Amino acid sequence: MRRVEVVRGPSSIYGSGAVGGVIQLETVNATDLLQPGKNFGIRTKLGGYTVNDGFLQSHTVFGQHKGKIDVLLNYTGRVTGLIRAGEPDPGDTSEFVANSKDRIKSGLIKFNAKPFKNHKLTVTYQIYNNDNYIPTAANTNTSTNIADRITREERYIVGYQFKSEQTKLVDFNARVYHTKTRVDETVVDPGANLGRRDLTDLDTVGFDVYNTSRFSFFGGALKSALTYGAEHYKDSQAGTRNGQTRQQYPNADSVVSGLYIQSEWTLWEKLTVLGTLRWDSYDQSATGQREVTESHLSKSFAVGYRKWLLFYGKYSEAFRAPNLTELYARGVHFPIGGPFNNVFIPNPNLRPEDAHSFEAGVAVEKRNLIWRGDRLTTRVAGFSKKVKDLIDLEVIMDFTTFTFTTQAINIRDARITGAELEMMYTSRWLFAGLAGNYTIGENLTDGPSI
Repeated sequence: MRRVEVVRGPSSIYGSGAVGGVIQLETVNATDLLQPGKNFGIRTKLGGYTVNDGFLQSHTVFGQHKGKIDVLLNYTGRVTGLIRAGEPDPGDTSEFVANSKDRIKSGLIKFNAKPFKNHKLTVTYQIYNNDNYIPTAANTNTSTNIADRITREERYIVGYQFKSEQTKLVDFNARVYHTKTRVDETVVDPGANLGRRDLTDLDTVGFDVYNTSRFSFFGGALKSALTYGAEHYKDSQAGTRNGQTRQQYPNADSVVSGLYIQSEWTLWEKLTVLGTLRWDSYDQSATGQREVTESHLSKSFAVGYRKWLLFYGKYSEAFRAPNLTELYARGVHFPIGGPFNNVFIPNPNLRPEDAHSFEAGVAVEKRNLIWRGDRLTTRVAGFSKKVKDLIDLEVIMDFTTFTFTTQAINIRDARITGAELEMMYTSRWLFAGLAGNYTIGENLTDGPSI
């Protein structure tokens, strides 16, 4: 990874669905790995795990030509056996966790070209393949209905960047992408379902584009950056069982569009004020179900002051549209026994989540404590998030009325509060971290925790 950015809480600039937060990952370029003055390199990594007799290998080849073109190719493979169990449950004498083997392969091809000064074109292809044996009812410890599950994901990204030297008003970025995901699951456990094959497909096509215009006032004492952009994508899903439409994963589409603008002001490189507006709309439909359309305007505001320590406060809004499975899933969720099954109930009346979050914190950084160049960072933060129409999964197991259902529902009012403490020490020779958090979720409508 070249860069990992973590944003907790609602984020107006990163799109609808960013209610809990965002993790943004950026892969490395060949130029990040090349040594100064070199045009070609190879990096190999081998590793092992005693907990599951696992083996890891990663091989990367990278190079550049005259600073105009650079290419990176990577292959990573991981094979693991059964995980050795820790302290067993009473009566459980098994030494290993059943069905915990994994065979994972992934690849990355990344091409960068600079055809003209200040112009950059990036083409990325990623592939991921995971083959394992797992219960068809995920996250359950069962020895029945075991399936050979193959998960394959392919991602294609084409990006373009242009940063003008003549004006600070143009720092332009655009990207188009296509992601294809398929889960191929065949039951191998002897029984009534032997040979049953489920195919699950999710296809995403989209683009995002934005520009940042920068301004400076009073000899550079006051600086401003105005970022504005748009995004649009379409999700299409389809599911089959033995070639027939699968009710648990119906054929459905979701189209999402968004516009946003963010203004950032910095005074004396110490005081920063940030404000964002974002508008989103979505349109969701499924075969034989009612179409759902909604739009929403989100706002955020933040202020921070940095000297030898950092104080910050933040208010942000975001909304999350219900996903296609939450809206339209039907059919058997899991068997109970005999003729009884817990079944999905579709809920096309499901409303989007609307989150309002407050956060405040303080961070301090000290350098050169033990060795020259070392750093100790400490951060303390508290947050409170109120969510209207929180989407929750309600599972009913009523043996008096023989009602066994699963349905996504809205909790009218909910609140999530918490606090965090994080300490991180890094140096050339050593790094260590300590973190703790406390979080509580409250259902303000019906009373129980969430």
